[in-house]
Amino acid sequence: RPEVADYGDVVASVVNLKYCHGAIGNVESYVQAIYGYDVRTEIVGSKGSVFVGSLRQAPVALLTSQGSSEPVADQFLMRFADAYLAEVRDFVQSMLAGRAPRVSGEDGLKALEIAVATEKSCLESRPCQVGGTSAEHRAEAEIAGTGR
Repeated sequence: RPEVADYGDVVASVVNLKYCHGAIGNVESYVQAIYGYDVRTEIVGSKGSVFVGSLRQAPVALLTSQGSSEPVADQFLMRFADAYLAEVRDFVQSMLAGRAPRVSGEDGLKALEIAVATEKSCLESRPCQVGGTSAEHRAEAEIAGTGR
């Protein structure tokens, strides 16, 4: 959907992450995959790999605006329904048990810090440091947390 660029949004992007201990990361993003909501993660380490998403035996899948040769979720609520439900269940159970939830506000803040640094890097066309979120962005995180 190239028309998204008319509103100042990025249609497609690649973000390279360099972690303080030498690890690297790569994130690809597309405003709309015409065949469905496509999210996959691969973590490769010196002792093995972890794939989140589909690793099918068939090496080829055809994805078009008319459909796909494999089932694909068409939006994020469908794609992550089980994860959202598990997160809500854990939150309720943690409140009843008097323990901290597995997903914390700090997790949300870290995701926000990465998003802010990514946007800044795109706007300034240069690498940007992640972390040390400013008071302004902390306030945005608190406002977002209230359901605004």
